[in-house]
Amino acid sequence: MKKIIFLFFVTITILFSQEKIIKGKIVDSSNNEPLQYANIVIVEKQIGTSTNENGEFVITAELDLNDIVKISYVGYEEKKILVSEFVDNEQKIILLERKILLSQTVLVKSSLGKQGETPISFSKISKNEIEDTYLIQDIPDY
Repeated sequence: MKKIIFLFFVTITILFSQEKIIKGKIVDSSNNEPLQYANIVIVEKQIGTSTNENGEFVITAELDLNDIVKISYVGYEEKKILVSEFVDNEQKIILLERKILLSQTVLVKSSLGKQGETPISFSKISKNEIEDTYLIQDIPDY
């Protein structure tokens, strides 16, 4: 009787296992170049990987069809795809679009210091004074 119960649970476990293989290739949408080392994560599960030199990845795990695969790469828009979109162990081509990174504008203003006209102190140092005061590693080669 114990053997029958054991076999029953083993059979159920094998029949209802949700292990799936998802394969893909991440490429730039503008020029179809593969994106090396892009991040691929299954959202809400601690499963992830990164693409190889050809932009390809494979994840084998217990996944539901409603699980979300999140793909990210620096300088590109993040993309989320359902596991159900990865069909029949075929490699899915995923296009990522470049993201325009906005930054603050920095205005740099300068002026050339002239003795007697700008509030800057001026002093002249001879080469001998520099050699006596500083170490060799501090003096640039000319």
